[in-house]
Amino acid sequence: VYEWQVSARDTVKVGRPLPFVFRVSGKGNLPFVTLPTAPLPDGLEGFDTKTADDFAVTEKGVAGSRTFT
Repeated sequence: VYEWQVSARDTVKVGRPLPFVFRVSGKGNLPFVTLPTAPLPDGLEGFDTKTADDFAVTEKGVAGSRTFT
């Protein structure tokens, strides 16, 4: 079972970056979760994504979170 969280600022100044955070947490195959891709509208530029893992393997499986920024 996963819980998905997405956050971003609701306002941004022209020419400034818009931070976007996508976090998946729960129990399951977290090491295999990848960031969905979406086409960017004209005028927007994407940057490399950073991935942070915080999960552990236990006798009950993998639990924790994977965060994409």
